[in-house]
Amino acid sequence: MFTTKHSNKLSMGKPPQKVTAEISCMFPALTSLLLVATLLSGCGEEKKAEAAAPDVEVVQVVQKDVPITREWVATLTGKVNAQIRAQVAGYLMSQTYQNGAYVKKGTPLFQLDPRTFQAAAWASRMGALPGAEP
Repeated sequence: MFTTKHSNKLSMGKPPQKVTAEISCMFPALTSLLLVATLLSGCGEEKKAEAAAPDVEVVQVVQKDVPITREWVATLTGKVNAQIRAQVAGYLMSQTYQNGAYVKKGTPLFQLDPRTFQAAAWASRMGALPGAEP
């Protein structure tokens, strides 16, 4: 810090070399003092606390089958994955198979709302559709 004297000369206190020398002389003394304080703090009578007996629950052992199950989050794909596409348009009423189940060729997979097809058949019989022959 700059200080002014009566003669208007600036002085900065001690030069940096002297301050560094003072700190380096104090470091070993402070280190040894800290070491002695740490060693002396551990001296004294050792107090042993008696541990209380822990509470233990006693149960009879029963032999039985236990199912081993584990759950994981995953995405599975089969060896052959079939793309299911509609061949006709209609409203889906139900799905007749369960996911992952084996199905045979020709087995119906979905049930569609029959009213759409019945209305189209009735309209074609009546000649209401353009291009339909009576």
